[in-house]
Amino acid sequence: FFNYQKTMPNLQDQKQNSNAKPPSAAPPPWHSVLFILIMISGSIWNLPSLESIDQVATIDAFTTPVIPPFGSARSSLVTMGLVRLSFALFIFIFLIYRIVDPQTFEFETSPLQSSKLRKNKIQLKGFRRNATFTMWSFLFLGCSFLGSAIITLQIAFDNDDTTSSKTHISPWLLRFSLLSFEIAAPSGFLVSTVVRYALWPNHLAQQGSKGTIGFRSFYGLVSHNANIFFILVESCLLGGLPVRMEHIAFAPTLGIVYIVFTWWMSTRWTTANNGDGNRSPNFIYFFLDTTLGWTTSKALVVLLLVLIIFFVLLSQVNLLLEQYLGNALLPRLIAMSGIALCVCRFQD
Repeated sequence: FFNYQKTMPNLQDQKQNSNAKPPSAAPPPWHSVLFILIMISGSIWNLPSLESIDQVATIDAFTTPVIPPFGSARSSLVTMGLVRLSFALFIFIFLIYRIVDPQTFEFETSPLQSSKLRKNKIQLKGFRRNATFTMWSFLFLGCSFLGSAIITLQIAFDNDDTTSSKTHISPWLLRFSLLSFEIAAPSGFLVSTVVRYALWPNHLAQQGSKGTIGFRSFYGLVSHNANIFFILVESCLLGGLPVRMEHIAFAPTLGIVYIVFTWWMSTRWTTANNGDGNRSPNFIYFFLDTTLGWTTSKALVVLLLVLIIFFVLLSQVNLLLEQYLGNALLPRLIAMSGIALCVCRFQD
């Protein structure tokens, strides 16, 4: 999947592809549909019970700092809550600004040599600016931080004793805040990894620096790198929200929904047609191109494996940090920097 250079088109292949008539539709191959149905069935079969979720989604999980507080317990909770709230507000303001920004974002697709599709320009404006998987995972991350901030600040400013304070927190808020983080955190790492090792190099190799303008823009740098910063701060410095292996059925939820969304949107990204009045299919992510046949299904399998790997790693991060680095601030900052350098990218 990541060894995309072997399938890069040469100039003659590109000329042949440009002369060939593109298909009027690009339905997903049967094996891709079967794979998604298997994933949906497996996820539903392995969904944890509410009781199991409630054992993890506790007040303590959201309000216990991973680093001993420097001041009072209340000041530590207020700081933790405000940091989470600032992350949530940043994400929501960022997403809203992308919608109201009058500027239209345009980029050229980069189909592989074996694709039946032509290169095409896709324009994203308004709500479509947030129609990428990157923005979907960013939104879930913002929802998680907002819920976590509400929980933390409510406990911090409640004048009652701790026991009565807990009764004021809705269990559904606890569940939603935890599960949205368990979905968004591995998805965020998947996004940044795919951008760094697949999308960015692919566009750079095919179109040069012109093809990576979107990645190097303010929007691109923030959406593909800030998510990692927020996740690592939460996991390494704030409350260390848990990612539990018994909740792994939720890991592919966002990805499955987005893949189905991509299939539905394939003929809706652009108004360009193939000459017979039908819109030409297009895919934002070249590896989700359904005309690639088995390559598409292989890409789905690899993406799932990478997502599961990040879910497993995040489920162990708190234990590993506590075991090898303890509660010291500096070693955790160094570990954060090392992880971020492995998955983030800022220039060609």
